[in-house]
Amino acid sequence: MSRSLVILKLRCLRRIWRELRICASLDHKNILPVYGYAHTFNPLMAIVIPRGDHGNLAMCLEHKDAILTIIRRSRIVSLPL
Repeated sequence: MSRSLVILKLRCLRRIWRELRICASLDHKNILPVYGYAHTFNPLMAIVIPRGDHGNLAMCLEHKDAILTIIRRSRIVSLPL
């Protein structure tokens, strides 16, 4: 592996760890708690959180299909953190 690729990989890992620490420190009723991380499923790490009542965002939007308009859905997806 070339030196530049190693440096790039280290930068990516640092950013992922930073994101994990930030997510783990959040405490809000609308944000799921972070349990930890996993890196056995694919080459990248994944943040481990509990499953929401309606699954992931796509499943939740499908569940509320009759209630949410396209405009409302796009607002939910694009809400600032």
